[in-house]
Amino acid sequence: LLETTSVAGRAGILGFGQQNIANTAWAFASLGVADVPLMAALAAEALQSLSEWGAQSLANFVWAYASLDLMNLPLLDAIAAQAIRTLSDFKQQELVNIAWAFSSLGYAHEPLLKSISSAALTTLV
Repeated sequence: LLETTSVAGRAGILGFGQQNIANTAWAFASLGVADVPLMAALAAEALQSLSEWGAQSLANFVWAYASLDLMNLPLLDAIAAQAIRTLSDFKQQELVNIAWAFSSLGYAHEPLLKSISSAALTTLV
């Protein structure tokens, strides 16, 4: 079933949309299935529209990549840039998921981490 889903997903990924991309990555990660060709295809499609993504999709997508221990620096940099631009839209759980993902991958994106830290401090006051 997963192989069929993967092949079908790779074949029909164009125009998938942010929620479908993030949900597909999340589903495979939740099952612990690191389908590298599928994740690469999802990342390539995501990079085309990441500037339009919302907080939940960003957080879920980067969580999936980190859960599968997949490193994609162009993707991470693009996610960080979009997260910084839209940080005021993030709920606490989404901030935590993004911070955890970058930490788990060992990628210290300083501007993102500083932005997350500032946003988290405002929720504590």
